[in-house]
Amino acid sequence: MVAIVIILVFPLVVLSDVINPFGDIRPQTNAPTFSQKRSFWNWDEGITWRREFFGLGIVELGNRDAPEAPSTYARFSAGLEAVFPFATPTRTIASANLQLRLVWRDRPLETTMDPMGRNAPEWHLEIHNAYVDLVDPLAVSGRFNLRLGRAYLPFGLNVQTDTHATLLPLSNNRLFGTERDWQITAYGNATDAFDYWVGCLLGTGMDQEMKGQHGLFMGRWALGNRFLYERGLEGGAGVALGERMDPHRGTPDQPVRTWRTGIDARYRWATRAGSFTATVELAGGEDASDAIVSFLNQFDWLGPTRRWSFGIQYWAIDREKSSPELSPGPHQEHIQATPIQKTELHPEGTQQGATLVGTRYFRNDPTRGALHWIALALEIPFDASHEIQRVRPALHYYRYW
Repeated sequence: MVAIVIILVFPLVVLSDVINPFGDIRPQTNAPTFSQKRSFWNWDEGITWRREFFGLGIVELGNRDAPEAPSTYARFSAGLEAVFPFATPTRTIASANLQLRLVWRDRPLETTMDPMGRNAPEWHLEIHNAYVDLVDPLAVSGRFNLRLGRAYLPFGLNVQTDTHATLLPLSNNRLFGTERDWQITAYGNATDAFDYWVGCLLGTGMDQEMKGQHGLFMGRWALGNRFLYERGLEGGAGVALGERMDPHRGTPDQPVRTWRTGIDARYRWATRAGSFTATVELAGGEDASDAIVSFLNQFDWLGPTRRWSFGIQYWAIDREKSSPELSPGPHQEHIQATPIQKTELHPEGTQQGATLVGTRYFRNDPTRGALHWIALALEIPFDASHEIQRVRPALHYYRYW
């Protein structure tokens, strides 16, 4: 019996030494090549470069107030954007963004479709973004990040919206004279449901001037990303206080004492006919002692194939100038201006307008940095009596790749 077992088992033992299916496997001791070489100082390995071209042509029709004013406007620009990552194999330390545009303008119009064109020279190098983000420097899981440089103002929906190529800018250009400024801003997740932005800004305005202003403090409290992803909802409230430069308000060489407070909301919902977005911004405050109230409402539609879109925006801003005292008479210490005299002294009052934009996309992939479209627009400014005195049809071409 034992002999039979030996005869059966012995060949199996021999074959197991000869035919070993795991004999050529060795333990893997080498780490992936990229992790050996990747370090914080290899930032140049991950630079993302983007180019852009922007063309805009506008015709103004029916300007009865100034028939001799330019009735056509052309603008062309070429830009470059670079994103610089600073990272280790396990975390992102910081990122930097630089976005420049070389712009040529011919006879700019006072139009919301190009708010940076007011009184701009024929040739101009625009700095759109120039900032560094320090990502979670205190290692507190997204609670604290720091932004240093020129970027969107942390007020309203602008800080959560890329508007550098749109013909429908949000409210900050009217509220502060610019939508970007040099700043130091802390931001992050205040809680699981809410985000915050708290910043100190130089208040340099559209022309980026330092003329003795003390700068601005801005703060924003907003819904976190979970509301956007789960419900399609964004919104928040903001405050601003301090001094800023604005050549289009008051004395061009004097700082403007400013405070603002505002609320905003944006809701997106998807249907079989495409996605719809509704936006509203409401803000108020003062420039010096001049009261200001601003309102913006916008609706957008993007088709299910992401090839066609349509947007309509209405905005209004009311500036109530404080009336200086008139020269006193022989029996009066002072005389306050009447409402008629107020209008004559400060004819600004309410400004409002609407813009309609229809867009045909050739590429519409923001996640991969590929945008290409042509758009037709119509801007309709209103006067204080809601009468339409002129219209501005426009043709817009844009490519970002």
